[in-house]
Amino acid sequence: MTQPFTFIHASDLHLDTPFSGVEASAPEVAAILRDATLKAFDNLISLCLEREAAFLLIAGDLYDGQERGVRGGIKLREGFKRLEEAGVQVFIATGNHDPHPSELGRMWSAYGELPQNVKIFPTKAQSFPVVRGGELLATVSGISYSKREELRDLAAQIKGAGEGFQVGVVHATIGPTGEHAPYAPTSMEHLTTAGIDYWALGHLHTRTLVSKDSPSIVYPGNLQALTRRERGAHGAFAVEVSQRAEVTLDFTPLDTLRFAYPTCDISGKETIAEIEALLASVADDEAKAAEGRALILSVKVTGVTSLHSTLSDPATIVDLLSLLREEESFSSSPLWWNSIELATSPEVDLKRLLSLGGVEAQIITVADDLISKADVDLLDELYSRSGITRFLSSPPSGEIFDLEVACARDLLLSMLSEEER
Repeated sequence: MTQPFTFIHASDLHLDTPFSGVEASAPEVAAILRDATLKAFDNLISLCLEREAAFLLIAGDLYDGQERGVRGGIKLREGFKRLEEAGVQVFIATGNHDPHPSELGRMWSAYGELPQNVKIFPTKAQSFPVVRGGELLATVSGISYSKREELRDLAAQIKGAGEGFQVGVVHATIGPTGEHAPYAPTSMEHLTTAGIDYWALGHLHTRTLVSKDSPSIVYPGNLQALTRRERGAHGAFAVEVSQRAEVTLDFTPLDTLRFAYPTCDISGKETIAEIEALLASVADDEAKAAEGRALILSVKVTGVTSLHSTLSDPATIVDLLSLLREEESFSSSPLWWNSIELATSPEVDLKRLLSLGGVEAQIITVADDLISKADVDLLDELYSRSGITRFLSSPPSGEIFDLEVACARDLLLSMLSEEER
């Protein structure tokens, strides 16, 4: 190989997708949410042009199934036409949220013909050469889903062949995937022996470098965060390939909206005004971290406080949110206070209650035993009997477990104290 080149790797665009868990009553915030994925796509096209990319890879989930809208289709056509004019090829592998590749092709009839620079991989692996100045730069091989719940190892159909830099594109999972469904599961054994130099993967919404080289195995994450679980920067990788086929990965944030879900400890605060000031300070810090982007902010309030009962009144949280939203309406960068979640504990004199004996002392003793002995069998039994496994796949562990037990202990003691009054 004698000619260096750059390509862009993106995945999980989910264009025009409704956001989850956000109820923005402010019109300007609602508009930002509505346009976020489309503006992120505009930024992706601009990145391709700025970096003079030879090609763009999209590893699945252009849309979000039935939620795809007309605006997304128009944006795609406009963006891909800009790339066509600049000589940038586009390779698309569909995923579990995309239509079948043939349906995706037919869908373009509503927006005009599919630009000549765009190739959608079929449901059987296919390869395309990328040639510039009469020289073969790369061979791009990929495969698309034939159905939403794709359980075949699609990557197994992709193998390096011929000359040039070898690229594989597939929407797939490797091993345990956490909250993501294990679609198109593949193995590291195949990925590392298939003769592919760069695996462009999609499906995980978290940016993940499985392997940096020999071969590179990369998830760029989704282009734009869609829920508060997807925190931090989101974007795409610009991949530079040297004359010796060495790879340099350059992640570029392309998102226009970010989510933040910090924890705020209010221990020692004695007034609601102090808590409001502390929350406003947290918002300022998160806004700086977002670097001028719009921000959706949810805060978990923790700590031992004499104000626990006051904060437990839903009206208090509603009023706090209203005040904080009013303050942020004057800020330079759009920030929406989405929610305040209460996880505080009342002030309880444990030593005194232990010395008095009675029900309170029994509660404290059981909680201490749970924390110190970490009785896993008992905890599993409690979770299964309460039916909480419908909401949590497994009981908490470590520091999180200790905190949950302490919170439950203090809540029970507080309730007993209030009954005695």
